[in-house]
Formats: sequence, C-alpha cells, structure tokens
Amino acid sequence: QMRNRKAALLPNNVVSISDSHIAWTVPARVRPMLFNIQGMKMRKINVPWPRLLIVTNTNGKMAVAALKGHRRPTERTKLYHAPLMNVSSNGAVCTGSASVPLECGVEDIASWESVMFDTAFSHVNNPATFRLDGKKEITTKMNLRFWQSISKQKAESFPNDRLLPMRNSLENFIGGFSV
Repeated sequence: QMRNRKAALLPNNVVSISDSHIAWTVPARVRPMLFNIQGMKMRKINVPWPRLLIVTNTNGKMAVAALKGHRRPTERTKLYHAPLMNVSSNGAVCTGSASVPLECGVEDIASWESVMFDTAFSHVNNPATFRLDGKKEITTKMNLRFWQSISKQKAESFPNDRLLPMRNSLENFIGGFSV
C-alpha cells in the first residue's frame, strides 16, 4: 500500500517526482566503491565518483546517468553513461541481491543511494561505459584497473573528459524509468 503523501517542499537535488518515481542528482565526490568480481577477493577503494542522476520507481527499478557541471538539470542537459559496472547502456542498474526500497519518496533517497553506493560492483554490462585510451570495449578487469589507478593517484574529482554521451534526453531518460 502506498503511504499518504502530504504537501512538502522538495530538496534542491530532486529533479522529478510522481506517485511512481523520483529522480534526483548526487554531487560528485570521493567515496568508497566496492568490487566483488568473480575469482577475486572483495575489495573497497576510495574513488572520485562523477555527479550522478538517479531515477527509481515503485517497481524496484533503478537507473543512473552521469552529469557534468553543477547546474540543476534542464531538458537541454546532456546525459552521459555512468562509468560504473552493473549499469546497462540505457542506464538501468542491475541491483543483484541488494534489497531495494518499496517506495520512491524524498524520504527514500538515502535508502536508494545505499543500493548504489554500498553494494559491490561485479561485472561490466555496458562495454562502452567510458573512454579508456582508444579502447572500443571495456571489460570488467579494465574497468577495475581504471578505478584502482585513479584511487592510487588520490584523484579528487572524476575525469569528466572520459564520460561518453548517452543518446537519451533528460525527459526520455526519466520517463523511461518512471513507471
């Protein structure tokens, strides 16, 4: 059953909300990234995550795209593939065994972010997830090595020049995951 929503002011990071979805931005920052890749021991490294746009819906689906800049997204904002494992080329997140929230309200954002930031990445779903030295396709091992190298460099911010544009507009991206 849906909880009753009372009128509330939306935080600045919320881009779109309805009874069945919420979309919001997450600022770029250094935070841990977990990897649980078959045949390797689990590892956690601190890396600079890019700014993200996350969309979730009441069907338990989650999608993510990367953003450049700091402005509030508009219909003209360019979206980029999130340079992360477990994300398809359309932005759909493979949540694996993570327990996903049942609701999509402002008060559920932290729980949904936990699905993204506190669970382990295991495999590349999108071989064109970001630019890597002229490579056309990025494997799971190449993705891991990239994150390990920027962790070792103690990079403060994600190298946005590596982001690859998505074909989706902001409206279509949110609309595609809002039901």
